[in-house]
Amino acid sequence: ARMILDAETSVPSPAVSAGISFRLHLPSTVTLKYDLVICSQALMELKSANERLATINNLWDRVEQGGYLVLAEVGTNAGFHVIAEARDYLIKVCQLEGDEARGDAGGHCVAPCPHESPCPRHAHDTVPCNFNIKYSNFNIQELKSPDSSNEFISYLIFKKEKRKSAGLPRLVETPVKTKTCIYCRLCSAEGNLQEVLARKKEDPELFQLAKRLQW
Repeated sequence: ARMILDAETSVPSPAVSAGISFRLHLPSTVTLKYDLVICSQALMELKSANERLATINNLWDRVEQGGYLVLAEVGTNAGFHVIAEARDYLIKVCQLEGDEARGDAGGHCVAPCPHESPCPRHAHDTVPCNFNIKYSNFNIQELKSPDSSNEFISYLIFKKEKRKSAGLPRLVETPVKTKTCIYCRLCSAEGNLQEVLARKKEDPELFQLAKRLQW
């Protein structure tokens, strides 16, 4: 990452190691495919939904069969809307591809969604689906501080492969813990927000599992 930053600012940097390469722009041909394509903090810079969806389509075309597309934006309502918009688009594209006579067509949500149903938070909730992450800045003089910081992000990981099994429920809020019970809010494989109460006496295994869960 330091090499890329230096390249973008025209600062001399060490030679790139063998097997590693980077580009400042998308390749002009879609014949080049990648196992992992990442688009972080970029979609909200585009002016319209049409531009965003065209960019997502461009990125998806460059994902190898069995590869992953990762999208991340700031975890505000606006950032979550952009991620939800991208998710809906990718699901529709994969459904159309699945109708074609192509054995390699299709794709599914790997995270954070355990399903391809409409997002219950985007459709029925006012709280964005976001997650609190901890990160450290690069030790670069131009940056204010290399100290650790916290930030909310909304993200999507989409795999170019049909779903083979139901996804596991995903914790979408910090669990509320007491000495005798733990309350968890989950996004289920059925596409619903589900509340689960794990009691220490009645559900000892579930209670111990919930104790270790993090948002």
